[in-house]
This record gives sequence, structure tokens and C-alpha cells, in this order.
Amino acid sequence: MSVDKLLKTIKKEAELQGKAILEEAKEESDKILLSAEKKVLEMDAQIKKLNAELDAKNEYLRISRQTMFERRQKTRLENEYIKAFKSQCKFLYREFMSSREYADFIHREYRKIQNELNDIEEIRADAVTHGVFAKHIKDAKNVFVDESIEDGFMVKASKGKIKISCNFEGRFEKVWAQTAPEFVDKLAR
Repeated sequence: MSVDKLLKTIKKEAELQGKAILEEAKEESDKILLSAEKKVLEMDAQIKKLNAELDAKNEYLRISRQTMFERRQKTRLENEYIKAFKSQCKFLYREFMSSREYADFIHREYRKIQNELNDIEEIRADAVTHGVFAKHIKDAKNVFVDESIEDGFMVKASKGKIKISCNFEGRFEKVWAQTAPEFVDKLAR
């Protein structure tokens, strides 16, 4: 075999091996590219899923914030109504305090407490109610004006262990606790 033929044969084999290597490399790169494309599609699907979840959570947060804002507004309005209502009730109660009916009311309330407690030690009252005791309930003993008491009186018994209040605030709170839900529902409509 001549050198030329040998070179041609080597060259041909080298070309064939080069082609085979290139084909193998192309196949491998196609596999890698296909795998990468598949991963990109999977990641894209995952990103879309996460974005949808994020959008849903953001919408939930938006609705929650709106709901909280509306509840705060409703509560603020309810509190304003309640404050105005209580103020009007207090005004009417103070008008009531200047009537003869107030003296009868205080007399009845004092008798109820007196029947429950045998050992009333002292009575502390606002100036108006003190006047009612002085003028209309002569058997009440140890009745004092107390500037810290508003719109009624407080009875102490059993060496100060028992204190019963009969005043606007206490009566309002008691009545309000029973009727507030219905009242607020009517206001909110």
C-alpha cells in the first residue's frame, strides 16, 4: 500500500470517526437541549402555579383588609351612636333626677337594698340624691355627699365588704348589656 492510499484511508477513517463523534455530540446535545427545554417548561408551569397562588393570596389579603376596614368603620359608627345615645340618656336621667318620681324611685331602690342587707353602714350619694335621702327617706342613716358618686348613690355594708351602687352608669350598663345587640342591629340597618 502506498503512502497516498494509506493517508487517504487514514483521512477517510478520521472523517468517519469525526462524523461519528459529531453525530454522537449532536445526539447528546439534543438530549441535553430537550431535557433543558422540559425543565424550562416545568419551571414555567411551576412559576405560573406560584403566581396564581400569589394572586389568590393577594386577593384574599385585599378582601381581608377591606373587610377589616369596613368592620372598623362600622364599629366606629356604632360607638359614636352609643356615645350619643348614652349622652342623651344621661341628660334625660338628670332631668328625671329633678322630679318627684326620682324621689319615689330612690326610695324604692333604697328599700330593696335595705331588705337585702340588714347592716347598711353608710350611704354615699351625689348632692341631688343626698337631698332626696334627707327630705324623703328619714330613716336612712350615715348618708354623705360624695363628689365621686354621680347620678345616684352607693351603699356599703358588712364592714365595707359589700358595696351596692344605684346610679345612672350602673343602671345604664345593666340595661345596655341586655338590649345592646338588638339596638345596634337596628342602628346598623
